[in-house]
Amino acid sequence: QLASNDELGGAINEMGPSLGAALDLLKRSCEDAAALEAACSALLSLVRNLAQRPEEERYRTLRTGSPALRERLTRHAGGLLSLEAIGFRADQEELRAREGRRAEAKEEGGEEEEDLELRIGDEARGAAALRRAEQLIATAQREGRAASGLATEHELPFALCVALPSIRAVIGGDSELASGLTKLLLQNDEFRAVLSGPAAEVALPSILGMLRSQAGLRGVLEY
Repeated sequence: QLASNDELGGAINEMGPSLGAALDLLKRSCEDAAALEAACSALLSLVRNLAQRPEEERYRTLRTGSPALRERLTRHAGGLLSLEAIGFRADQEELRAREGRRAEAKEEGGEEEEDLELRIGDEARGAAALRRAEQLIATAQREGRAASGLATEHELPFALCVALPSIRAVIGGDSELASGLTKLLLQNDEFRAVLSGPAAEVALPSILGMLRSQAGLRGVLEY
């Protein structure tokens, strides 16, 4: 199991982005339910516009530096990868130019602001591909809404609730682990205090990393 967003992002880059993996990273990197809702809504809007108006040029290209797109989507880890997985690609010449600007900015002690034109190819605009993309994004949106409801109902961090499907997948059919996790999250006052206390921002990423493997989960329960 991958324990951090950096590791997951690196693995996706090595394999080439799949939309499911990119959306998993997006869910993990959004700071709250509102951010994930906005990101998924932006992706759904793009996909539906492409499906309904496939020949309109304005829906086939976008710029990553657009303030609206950056705020809603590309500022998050997984945002740009989701666009790439849908089929949006940057021109290779522009990519090389960007790398040159980044190198120059790094030498000068700054950071080059990313603004790429992305274009979706004809092969990615098929009805079946866009329909599948819409289904995956809508599922991520529903999972975000469900996580938000759990977080509110049980006073748990949104980041933990949105990770629960992957944690349950790790547990599989182990009823002992499933019961232990439920008790830990809902009845263990000491653990809940850590999740809501002043150290939560530092502790939560490590806790989530441990909960994503059976060995780590058993370690947390035993502790």
